[in-house]
Amino acid sequence: MIGPSEPMPKVIGASVPKTNNTELKGTGLEFSLLYKGSVKDFHYQANINVAHHKEVVTKYYNPKGLFNGYYEGKVLGEIWGFETVGFINDEETLNTMADQTQLHSGWGLGDIQYKDQNGDGVITRGSGTLDDPGDLIRIGNSMPDFTYNIILTADYKGFDMRVFFRGAGGIDWWPGSGQGNRNWTTDDVFFGNSSSYWGHANLVDHLDHWTPENHNAYYPRALVSGHGYISRRNRDVQSKYLQNRAFLRMKNIQFGYTFPAKWTKPALIQNARVYVSGENLLTFTKLRMFDPETPGLIYPLQKVFSGGINVTF
Repeated sequence: MIGPSEPMPKVIGASVPKTNNTELKGTGLEFSLLYKGSVKDFHYQANINVAHHKEVVTKYYNPKGLFNGYYEGKVLGEIWGFETVGFINDEETLNTMADQTQLHSGWGLGDIQYKDQNGDGVITRGSGTLDDPGDLIRIGNSMPDFTYNIILTADYKGFDMRVFFRGAGGIDWWPGSGQGNRNWTTDDVFFGNSSSYWGHANLVDHLDHWTPENHNAYYPRALVSGHGYISRRNRDVQSKYLQNRAFLRMKNIQFGYTFPAKWTKPALIQNARVYVSGENLLTFTKLRMFDPETPGLIYPLQKVFSGGINVTF
């Protein structure tokens, strides 16, 4: 299959194109269940479909074992990051925790504390390889463990209803660059602040930030900076802010009525049906702020109401 370009010396001076350099193995299963029933003039049907798919890289030239691209054994969708211990709530923690200054400088109360995975007393990104990942670990996967659809239909003496649900489970999402963050210097929607004085996007959610009186906050202390990446110190990819993107959404619900043939045939109409329809009316998810189907800095899927009439002559 087509894979990312293999590592090349920078003296090439150009971007290396993707090539047919990868072998991938995909496995999965799909389950479907259909049930029909009726009670006198009331007819109903339920159709459920569940699918699972997993893809693993089985061959790719990566002699250094870099994990930010493809490597043999990689499960597509892997998210690497730090394991979050919690907030730095007191001076004792600040003075005794692992040294995080190789990531950023200026750590203080209300900032994030990361777990020292290798026990060397220093939090690092290592060399970015499988043999030396520093304190980075696999914290999630952006590919769903399973997807599912549910279709429910019913009709009774000319009245009909159809409901379509769609969902996904076991899917993670990191609100990072290009998704919850435009770039390194402008507004960061998820975290609410940026590296510039004028690029902030504070929302109601951001009121729940760390203060000396609020150690159980969701967000770290509020930081405002105009000096490079100082205010980005709490936004490294990490387990605390890795988002659960699982969802169940009512994609469509429609109610209709088909007029009796004895009413329509005198007017030379074979069939006439009126209906009202709604799309994306209900969504169940734990994802913060964003639309689970289209997370990031794009317009979310909107609720749509419509109606119409179908006439066949």
